[in-house]
Amino acid sequence: MNTNGLQASDPSEKERNLAALAYARDPDLRQQTLEMVLDDSVRSQDALSLLAGVAVRSNAAAHAAWSFLTEYAGSLLAIGLRHAS
Repeated sequence: MNTNGLQASDPSEKERNLAALAYARDPDLRQQTLEMVLDDSVRSQDALSLLAGVAVRSNAAAHAAWSFLTEYAGSLLAIGLRHAS
């Protein structure tokens, strides 16, 4: 996935681009969007917004977000702790 839009210098543009990713309807694109949280494509302080943004789009998206959270809970916690210190 091309994440150049997340590298924009304008913070408002970054937020708009991140919000747009949350609207992905294609299951594969939705999964790639969720996985961006794990590879530092998304700042740790923006991760929750992205996960919540995906989850509220539809029942299928909520299921995908929940599955992602439960599968990667340990990794997500480690990322949060790493960036908190």
